[in-house]
Amino acid sequence: MNFLIQFIIMIALAIIFKPKIESQKPPSADDLEFPTVDETRKIPVIYGTVKMKSLAVIWAGNDFRYEKMEKSGGLFGDDVTLGYRYYISLACAISFGEIRLKKVYFKDAVGYEHFDLSSLETSLFSEGDEEYIIDKKSLFKTESTITPDDGVAGAFNFFSGTNDQPKSDYIISTFGYNKLPAYKNVSYIVFRDFYFGNSRVLPQVDVEVERLPNQVCDGDDYFIEDSNGNKDANPVEIIFDIMTNEEFYGVSIPAEKIDKESFKAAGKILKQENFGLSLIFEGGSSFEDIKKDIEKHVSCNIFMSYLTGKWTIKLNRQDYDVNTIKTIDITNIKNINKYTKTEISSLSTELKIDYTDRNSDYKKRTLSAKSPTVLRLRGNPKIQD
Repeated sequence: MNFLIQFIIMIALAIIFKPKIESQKPPSADDLEFPTVDETRKIPVIYGTVKMKSLAVIWAGNDFRYEKMEKSGGLFGDDVTLGYRYYISLACAISFGEIRLKKVYFKDAVGYEHFDLSSLETSLFSEGDEEYIIDKKSLFKTESTITPDDGVAGAFNFFSGTNDQPKSDYIISTFGYNKLPAYKNVSYIVFRDFYFGNSRVLPQVDVEVERLPNQVCDGDDYFIEDSNGNKDANPVEIIFDIMTNEEFYGVSIPAEKIDKESFKAAGKILKQENFGLSLIFEGGSSFEDIKKDIEKHVSCNIFMSYLTGKWTIKLNRQDYDVNTIKTIDITNIKNINKYTKTEISSLSTELKIDYTDRNSDYKKRTLSAKSPTVLRLRGNPKIQD
């Protein structure tokens, strides 16, 4: 009997002196921190297949709600609030121009992937009418997570950025907000009463998207596909799109002022060379800067021809007869005004290239190569080719 009394006393003392876990206070919409809200941020233009990071929030609904997650206090204890599930509707801008959506990321984890990308026609290419479902309630859950779940779930609509895309029926019907624009020629996502996890800091939303303009090239010359099925844009299509776009991001050069046949011929050669590009222009670059960037990548010249009065493109390739090239040598040089001699100490011994590895989920990587010749000239005979 004495043992039973002692046992009861021990249990009572354990309950009385049990450390109390403070419950979290109920949140409000003002407590939420959105990933990116910046009215001055410019909407980018993309080409090829790229990962757009930290989409800008362009609209937030007034439907914020939360669900309490509790842990039972047992027979004698109070229930403890572990946290809250946060729900809200958001619209996030992606880019100018018509695109295809391949993946949606939340905090760098894939929340949605459109698997059927075997052809351009079967890519996810919507005008917002279709509803797509994400059910990844444990996407962020780790071994240290004390809540039952932590992830994302809900429905979203995707607007691909066409010139005639409609307004979001969901926003209009749910909130009676008919003044919302259709955002024509701008691609965006509408998350509908969406579960964004258990943190008041909403997860960063990224997307992998594809945009392949097709205004110049014949057949399928307008894109280049790699061994993993990712498609890059033909550089000719990129520069032509920027030159001719009139309303949003281009320089409004009339199509009749462009030698389209020269662009088409260059595009065919670039297709044969498997030379494609995937780029993001986020504003702030002039047409001249973009043109020079394309010329540098492709090794070409884009110029106004004095013979035709039209913009022309010429690839710098070995498509000439060496015997017909004018030679500059001692027989026709009259005078040398100035020349400089490069010092060996000023030559670079190593070249490093930083790049984004798309096949490793867009990780940043670096390639380096040393110059054995320069290293030898600097007194390093042990370096081998």
